[in-house]
Amino acid sequence: MPTEFVRDEVRSELINYSGQVIEIQIVPNRGRDIGPFLTAFGAAFVDRYDVVGHLHTKKTTDVEGDMVGKNWYEFLLENLLGGKGNMADIILGRMAVDPSIGMVFADDPYVVGWGSNRSYAEALGQQVGLSTLPEYFLFPVGTMFWARVQSLRPLFNLGLVWQDYPTEPLSYDGSLLHALERLLPFVVSNQGAHSVLTNVVGITR
Repeated sequence: MPTEFVRDEVRSELINYSGQVIEIQIVPNRGRDIGPFLTAFGAAFVDRYDVVGHLHTKKTTDVEGDMVGKNWYEFLLENLLGGKGNMADIILGRMAVDPSIGMVFADDPYVVGWGSNRSYAEALGQQVGLSTLPEYFLFPVGTMFWARVQSLRPLFNLGLVWQDYPTEPLSYDGSLLHALERLLPFVVSNQGAHSVLTNVVGITR
């Protein structure tokens, strides 16, 4: 649960961090990682940044076995930040020289479709200018990615507030949040950009 105590703990963890920490916010326990991304920080992203990286802790309480969540989390971090390779540098370098890239995310080895989220996605799609949604598609499973802010502007412009997000606990599938996750590459494409997938040799989940 987000509290002042947790914020102080985060600050103490970052005390030796050599980079610049702009802001740490306490947010409601709604919207999981998407609520903070769109509602808490969305306006700042639009006003101040060209590219953003969306990374977060990954807990999979709905999936049996702690190793499933741990392996998934490490897979995403290796693909988007690096470890065995300098993936963040590679991704940002590629985006800097190719303005047509609107989003970069990991090429997930599992096939994941609409599930129980299509009705939510269709309703949201109408709000962001998406008239049709294909049956088969790729998206950032786990909602971690690098993106050009302009490519996601329609989502920031939705003006979602905390009350728009479902309350916890959530089911494994079938919610506004799961639909937003799947709509990301469609929004990027509708903005005239395209998505690029990463695939680090030897890394899977």
